[in-house]
Amino acid sequence: IRDGLRRGGVIIIPAFAIDRTQELLYMLHELVVDGDLPEIPTYLDSPMGIEATALYSRALSEHDAEMRQFFADQVNPIFPPNLTVTPSSSESRKLNRLSGPAIIISASGMATGGRILHHLKLRLPDGKNTVIFVGYQAQGTKGRRLVEGEPEIKIHGQWIPVKAAIRQVS
Repeated sequence: IRDGLRRGGVIIIPAFAIDRTQELLYMLHELVVDGDLPEIPTYLDSPMGIEATALYSRALSEHDAEMRQFFADQVNPIFPPNLTVTPSSSESRKLNRLSGPAIIISASGMATGGRILHHLKLRLPDGKNTVIFVGYQAQGTKGRRLVEGEPEIKIHGQWIPVKAAIRQVS
């Protein structure tokens, strides 16, 4: 993330809408609170991810003691203050105008469908941008092909050159 911020681009994180997205939001919140990352605009662009995050926030009895303490202290560490959600497709399209630095978390985690494909199509040709894969990438998926270093990838019937930095966190 720091490398992407130094380049001034947009950081795209394809993430599974349930569990991985909430874990990412929690980690980003901790990194900002601990001073390891600046508070940069972060967007959750996944209707299912948005709903799951809201559900996680309401299901207090399902969380561990540390998480319940956060909520008791009026802190929601999976919905940090620098987070903007984009539930509608029109709000999602507004993200096309972002110039960075910013983080966009969107589904699907293996880049097989969903809003992430629109973000990748727009951001992959620019070397300032970064794509960080944070989950398993199955053989044959766009995510796997990107992680393996393919120089271009087909999205919506178009070949898109890959100039953005591609990273993977296992």
